[in-house]
Amino acid sequence: MRDQDKRRPPQQQDSSQGQEALLTEANLQAIAQELGVPCTPGLKDQLNQAANNYLSSKHDWENREDTAELRGNLINIGKQAKKLLISLENLSPLGEFVFKQESIDLERTIGDILRVQETAENEVHHLKFFKRGPTANAPLVMHIVMLAAIYHEHTGKTPGISTDYDKYVRGGPFLRFVITYLRAIAPNLVASEQDEQRIAELIKHNIDLIRSHPK
Repeated sequence: MRDQDKRRPPQQQDSSQGQEALLTEANLQAIAQELGVPCTPGLKDQLNQAANNYLSSKHDWENREDTAELRGNLINIGKQAKKLLISLENLSPLGEFVFKQESIDLERTIGDILRVQETAENEVHHLKFFKRGPTANAPLVMHIVMLAAIYHEHTGKTPGISTDYDKYVRGGPFLRFVITYLRAIAPNLVASEQDEQRIAELIKHNIDLIRSHPK
């Protein structure tokens, strides 16, 4: 077996039928019941794909570059791109002539650098969602974002979280769906009421990001 195959999580080995079906039929029926919709083949495929994506991204996250170092690098890239944009946008006629002589499309170059700057700044913004709480990590947050898209598609409802007058998280249908799903794919994350409350707080903290995915 090649080294690359050895490093892959066992659940992620390819099969002739594509991604492995990680959820049992009982799991899938329970999740569909929580959603209040039929357990169609399309829904089953979406739920299993979400599970595969979570396990794959979790494996990558555990071998990730240090978050603080990555954030610093992205901030630096954004700043340098901004400086370069300012220089290019304020070129003298002679400077423009030099680029033209070298067959460099100045407008296209500025557009590419602008995309680099925007990408770096957006990723710095997203990283802040992965830093709070014991369960707040990139795979789990992005897994919940994917579940939000499934929830929205099949129920037509906007994912949300219910709180009482003092902002204590009480639950709601989206939270119940997420908890039911996690019991099937990552039961260690919801082994107690305290664990479920942490998941609820994670959803509450990241609600803007979670709602940004479904359209």
